[in-house]
Amino acid sequence: MRSFISLFLVLSLSMQTVSVISHENYFKHQNISSGFLRNESKISYYVGTNKVGYISYTKIPFVHFYALHSFYVYPSYRNKGDGKRILNYASEYLTSLGAQRIYIQPGPFEIDSDGRLDRSDPSYELKLQRLVRFYKDNGFVVVNRWLSYFVNLLYKCMSIDENADYLIVRVVH
Repeated sequence: MRSFISLFLVLSLSMQTVSVISHENYFKHQNISSGFLRNESKISYYVGTNKVGYISYTKIPFVHFYALHSFYVYPSYRNKGDGKRILNYASEYLTSLGAQRIYIQPGPFEIDSDGRLDRSDPSYELKLQRLVRFYKDNGFVVVNRWLSYFVNLLYKCMSIDENADYLIVRVVH
């Protein structure tokens, strides 16, 4: 991975966009929204001119924690190592920004492109378990049940239709 990252050449740096590139593959950083409580950015990965996938992240206020979300790899690029490349690049980038913990809530968006997968479908749970295994294989662990319980309460208070039972974290040392 280090050799892959060391090939990059920084093309531009501004408050809006940072593009990092090698000969054929590159990551493009984009600020989606700015604000004290809502500051979201997106990292897209390209092979040549083809967008392979993307991941978004938000800084959690008052702590050195980040939340990853909207992680998606287009179907024709799956099972080729590109998801791992995007996830590891994002994790290394956030670590360079001072992240101590990186959270992600696996969910329908990562399983189905429009996020409308029927949760009552028997394959939903299997696909979710495969996602959790992917994250575990890449350095994440499931959070303890008390934190999951607390986050589920927050989700309910905020009318967010998510299940924090699968909330996972990468702790940066």
